[in-house]
Amino acid sequence: MVASGVQEPSFEFCLGVAKAFDLPPDQVLRRAGLLPSLPPEAEAEDQAVSLFRRIPAALRQVALATLRAFAGLDVGDIPGDLPPNRRPRTHRERQAYLLEQELQHLSPEDQDLVFSFMRRLRGDQPEVTDNHVVPVDPDR
Repeated sequence: MVASGVQEPSFEFCLGVAKAFDLPPDQVLRRAGLLPSLPPEAEAEDQAVSLFRRIPAALRQVALATLRAFAGLDVGDIPGDLPPNRRPRTHRERQAYLLEQELQHLSPEDQDLVFSFMRRLRGDQPEVTDNHVVPVDPDR
């Protein structure tokens, strides 16, 4: 009777809950008090790894490129044969260019998924006019 609080959750019970809800077992065991808590920074890292594992394989390189950009790291090399008007001038332009190159390797459906996610992060909402939804311009 774990749900009613009569009995403490066992190790096996926690593993079953983790499997049933597709959660990392160590997180369920920590919540149940069967493993010690992690320091906040380690908990955030643990959560990031857990979330990364849930990203579809086709999108993982885009996620890594995005993380590298957030960390201020280069995400790849710029081809030397780019015309001068296409060469990135700033670090931010370089990161955007390289992320764009990663996106080109994705299927159109996966590209749409990434752009939808980016619009949500940016806070874009579709405009509503006369009960019709006007899609957000992806080039904004």
